[in-house]
Amino acid sequence: RSIAEQIVATRDAAGRTLLGLRCEGLDLTGFQAGGAVLRDADFRRCRLEGADFGEANLSNARFRRADLRGANFRSADVEGADFSGADLRGADFRGALLTAVSFFDVRGEEGKTKVARFDEATQFEKTALVMLVDEQADFVRAVLGI
Repeated sequence: RSIAEQIVATRDAAGRTLLGLRCEGLDLTGFQAGGAVLRDADFRRCRLEGADFGEANLSNARFRRADLRGANFRSADVEGADFSGADLRGADFRGALLTAVSFFDVRGEEGKTKVARFDEATQFEKTALVMLVDEQADFVRAVLGI
């Protein structure tokens, strides 16, 4: 069994280095990847509800149309990542590095917002943050800049 197959089977990549991991379209609910190095990973259309990516390096990862409800990205490096069309309801990006990240079209079903959390430690730079914002969105002390 390949390392990638083992990771998928156990849903555990915590602390591992797996460059270019391909998981497109898989159910990885509860995936554990805290502290992992997953640069250039492909999680398009994956179910990653409740996944832990805290302190992971996810630079240039693809999460297009992924289900990331309740996922933890606290203090993660997601530079250059693509979250277009992803479900981010309850996702936690506090303290994350969000340089050149795409958040295009992150709307919920029937136009409802997919809410994520950011804080003063979240670093936005050259990030495309195009999403609906309602009373549930939490940008407490977030610094948004170009």
